[in-house]
Amino acid sequence: MCTIPHIYCHHHLWRPSRYSYLWLQPDAERPTAVFPDLTPIAGDYWIGDYLADVRAAGVVKSVHLDSGYVPEDPVGETRLLQSLADEYGFPHGIVARARSNGRISRRRWKHSASFRSISFTGVYMTFIRRLTA
Repeated sequence: MCTIPHIYCHHHLWRPSRYSYLWLQPDAERPTAVFPDLTPIAGDYWIGDYLADVRAAGVVKSVHLDSGYVPEDPVGETRLLQSLADEYGFPHGIVARARSNGRISRRRWKHSASFRSISFTGVYMTFIRRLTA
């Protein structure tokens, strides 16, 4: 057991048995050299799993980063994580993702920033560039 309390600053939770995580689908497009087989992580890894894993490690706070939650609901993951923080006390920070195509980014930022908890930490941008032949 670790005796030094610390903050785990980058973790993910996912629950494909209930929500859609496209990147966890067997036929998802992904760099196979980096992710050749997702079978070992394709099941649920939820708050109880995370808390059990970090209990002996001295983790007193954590920051959750976007897990590729349901694309049709860009603020759903923030809302869901906030409910976990309210119930379990973890995570303490939430970093959401927004695509840089403008409308979704502004909407997600505006809605996510409306959470009245300390949990919402920020949004990181993924830049979408269309390649044309």
